[in-house]
Amino acid sequence: MQRKSGAAGQRQYVKSGLPGRSAPGGQKKNPARQILKRIILAAVVLVGVILVVYLFTSLLDNAGRPVPVGARPTDNIQPFGENLLYYDGVTLTCVGPNGASKWQFFLGPEWDYCCTKTMIAAWAGNQLQVIDKNGVSTYNDRMEGQVRMARVGEAYVAACIAADASSITNSTIRVMSHTGAVLESKRVDDLYVLDFGFFYTRGQLVWVLSLDIDGNVPITDLSTLEPGRMATGAADLDDTMVYRVYSHDNLLMAVDTSAVQAFNYRCVPQTVPAPVPIYGWYMNDVRAAGRNTYALLEPMPGAGISSTFSELRLITNYTMQLLRLLAPCFASGLSEKGVYAFGENVICFAPYGSGQFKLNFVTSKLSSLICMLDNGRAVLEIGNGVYIMKLPT
Repeated sequence: MQRKSGAAGQRQYVKSGLPGRSAPGGQKKNPARQILKRIILAAVVLVGVILVVYLFTSLLDNAGRPVPVGARPTDNIQPFGENLLYYDGVTLTCVGPNGASKWQFFLGPEWDYCCTKTMIAAWAGNQLQVIDKNGVSTYNDRMEGQVRMARVGEAYVAACIAADASSITNSTIRVMSHTGAVLESKRVDDLYVLDFGFFYTRGQLVWVLSLDIDGNVPITDLSTLEPGRMATGAADLDDTMVYRVYSHDNLLMAVDTSAVQAFNYRCVPQTVPAPVPIYGWYMNDVRAAGRNTYALLEPMPGAGISSTFSELRLITNYTMQLLRLLAPCFASGLSEKGVYAFGENVICFAPYGSGQFKLNFVTSKLSSLICMLDNGRAVLEIGNGVYIMKLPT
């Protein structure tokens, strides 16, 4: 019998309104497979969002990419928290971490300055200025003599004023508020003032490091004073040549070529903690982070010795630790998180407490480290320019 070629002969099944996979002989959906596909799709979208956010924040943070600064390597460049300051011989400029200028302050020629993270003291001749973090002068006046140097702290500013223009061993340490109110004046006679600064809680006390140069052997003198209460202590450090003083736990740490010795606020040497021997090492950087104070030492340079080094020493409060680098480096510094060392094409990083360095290669040829900034940045000389770099960890 001949088959009919009509519509009924072409389709043995009549549409029932059901999807093909639900129709007789159709392939049924797998619910577990559909859920898995949705999870994979959501994961891909999440990874894409994270990648976009990471790239965007990296661009904003300039991570690993040197950002040029409008300063010359010969300018007076100093860290100012996460910002940097530079004086070009006329103007003091504050530059943000992204390399952009935040403010400028006209000083004129032959000025010098020092700063904390929030305040600046600048001087030239008899003139002294105090400038806040926004570039606004809080004090500007002439002293009775030449200002040899000045230091600024959280609460006070202090200036070393020459008492006699013909002598370098007679001077006055003047302590004032940031607005110029005089709190204390201390005469320093027959001693050459090397340095001074603030310590104790919020820097209420002042330490002064001087040198007696009249005898056959120079003798270092350490003294302290509390504004409003005159001198609180003094000590002759014999023939030790102290070149740095910093503070930890309200103690003064005097650094010479052989040891780090602790003194209390009355300049009494402490046997506990015991002096930390550092013979053959030079203290390069100090930073307080949390409850700890870290002091970084490089090998003492000597005649005919290479300018690079392969080891560092780190003092955490009063304990010494030897750190071995993974590549020769020419400079080192401290951040809030750890120790950095710099070579021509490498940056080494070791977190505090680990003692193990991680080696990071950089495409730029580094010439020198100018200073360390807050938030993991450094100011570096690359070629003939000055750059801010977000450091790797």
